[in-house]
Amino acid sequence: MNNRKLPVVAVLLTFLLCSCATWSSRQISVSLADVEAVNASVFETGVALTVRIANESETPLALRGSVYRLYVNGVFVGRGLSDEALEVAPFSTATQRVPLYVENLSMLGKIRMWAAGSKIEYRLDSRLHPVTGSGVHAESTGELDWRMFTQAVEHLR
Repeated sequence: MNNRKLPVVAVLLTFLLCSCATWSSRQISVSLADVEAVNASVFETGVALTVRIANESETPLALRGSVYRLYVNGVFVGRGLSDEALEVAPFSTATQRVPLYVENLSMLGKIRMWAAGSKIEYRLDSRLHPVTGSGVHAESTGELDWRMFTQAVEHLR
């Protein structure tokens, strides 16, 4: 290799490695803060997810949108989309309310099965889309009290 090109290649490699390290070291987590039934019909139930986004990095996180996929007891329940611009300050958290729609007819048999127990396990797969750079994936898991959902849906009737 030509000796003149070596410094240019070294600078480019350093830049690429540093930029990759910046994205991979960014500490971002998403958790489910609240679930609220907002409307119910024969065909679908509208749910409002409140998610908490934590930025453990020293740089602000500017989002242009996000996608959330909710799984209950390992079964895909619904997808929530948000085009809300959101900035999470360094070492801080922010919440975002996201509408999610559950297709009742496809879930009817599973809902009956889940209703037999009081606790259900959930997994929230999140894809955050920063203003600059590529998407960031986060996943959180936990348990919900099934009675909370049934009471919320009864309240809407």
